[in-house]
Amino acid sequence: MMKKTFLLLTIAALFASCGSENSKKEGVQQIDSAYYHKAEGPVECTVRASLPVERLNQAVGEWLDEALGGLYPGDPTDIQAIADYYGKAMTDTLTNWANDPDLPDFATRELAFEARMEYAYETNEFVTYTLTTYTDLGGAHPTSTSQGATFRKKDGRRVDWNMIASHYGYKFQELLKDSLMEYFGADTDEELSENLLDTNIYNIPYPKTPPYFLEDGIAVIYQQYEIAPYAFGMPNFLLAYEESKPLMTGWAKRMLK
Repeated sequence: MMKKTFLLLTIAALFASCGSENSKKEGVQQIDSAYYHKAEGPVECTVRASLPVERLNQAVGEWLDEALGGLYPGDPTDIQAIADYYGKAMTDTLTNWANDPDLPDFATRELAFEARMEYAYETNEFVTYTLTTYTDLGGAHPTSTSQGATFRKKDGRRVDWNMIASHYGYKFQELLKDSLMEYFGADTDEELSENLLDTNIYNIPYPKTPPYFLEDGIAVIYQQYEIAPYAFGMPNFLLAYEESKPLMTGWAKRMLK
């Protein structure tokens, strides 16, 4: 088939671009990169990934494995093996799908998968990686995901929603609501509610994927269909540290010192 050029989601890249080269602190990670690509017949699969050469390589490799399905049986520090494993698995899956005689009439036979995992930002205390995926199964529209992970350098602890002190959970939900109103351009609660899928605007849920730290704030992303129709993409925003840090637990605040 003609080789396609796929437009991966740029959310992670846009977030990461908020920091400049000069913003990266001491201890910048040495990166080991991996690449898998196969285009055969109607199927094209690509996996790009990066891993710290030494420090945190196991923690970051395990996160990548979990994010791609959690089925990789090998060494989590072997980034090329991870890329090959999931690239081949998706190639085989899409090839079987393309060759299925019962494929629905509405589906195209040109199928694709792309995953891109990249180094995003770091300080003396933490390092952040991002992962975006694109999947085209020949249906009405492709699907995409975008997420990130921040790792504490001294022990590999991964930032999650436990970074928000339970005492301040309601205040953090107010930040989420205000940010969603800005994302949708909503001026009233009613307008916000009209843009969401069965979501109580007075009890906004945390995203299923964890937050991650960048230079200018906490990156927050809701996946496709998580709270809004497909047409709205993935609602996403940066929460400034001056707003969010006072609501954090002690361990999270220390990572941002």
